[in-house]
Amino acid sequence: YDDFSLSDSIKIGQASKSASDMPFIEDVCAEQELHSETTASIWAGPISDAEGVSEVRATLIPPCYHPRPDIPVLDLPTMELRDADHDGIYEGTYNNFAINGVYKITVYAIDKQNVYSLPSHTRVIQREGIQCPKGDIDGNNLMDMADGMAALKVISGHTSLIRPDY
Repeated sequence: YDDFSLSDSIKIGQASKSASDMPFIEDVCAEQELHSETTASIWAGPISDAEGVSEVRATLIPPCYHPRPDIPVLDLPTMELRDADHDGIYEGTYNNFAINGVYKITVYAIDKQNVYSLPSHTRVIQREGIQCPKGDIDGNNLMDMADGMAALKVISGHTSLIRPDY
């Protein structure tokens, strides 16, 4: 008994939490297919955590989004999922699935100690939306000077164009 009591007071490393102390997302909504409508509901849950869940968010990667590898990604659309009826299922609606293609959605939970869950993934596929603008290299749905500069860098061999495809 004394050994167990003594071992509880010993901290190894920086005494960080074990993986079992992070929020756990049991399930997320299945892949959805849209045919010209631009709204879909995203849900995740139940979500369990000993500390209590403080926030659940979804990050969306639109079909035309192709970030440059040398610039941090700071501008992806996000949405908050809420558990309005306290049933452990966090839900939200996104109204801008307008572009034709696959939207990759990553859902994560954050507990009251600011510990993040492992991500959970789903997708929304827009079958009859608007097309990605041709020449939109950086995926911001605009053809602008940044696209021209990126194309010149690729053509001149100063950089390569990497398009994520997970």
